[in-house]
Amino acid sequence: MRKSGDLGCGPGTQLAKLAALNPKARFIGLDLSQPMLDAARDYTDSLKLTNVSFQCGDVTDLAGFEDAGVGAVVSSMTLH
Repeated sequence: MRKSGDLGCGPGTQLAKLAALNPKARFIGLDLSQPMLDAARDYTDSLKLTNVSFQCGDVTDLAGFEDAGVGAVVSSMTLH
């Protein structure tokens, strides 16, 4: 199954909305900040979303995503 990624997912609020609207799709949230990823996991867990995973990493180095089968990427709040 193809996945979608959110680069710079922060606390996961935008990613959670996408995941809730698309329960049959899989999503990966990427962020450089481990505390943000912890908050994102807590948030998606509180919503009982099971189609989301998180990864710590830099959006300028996506080498780990080559084999992840990512078909779409969003980055809504990263560059501001």
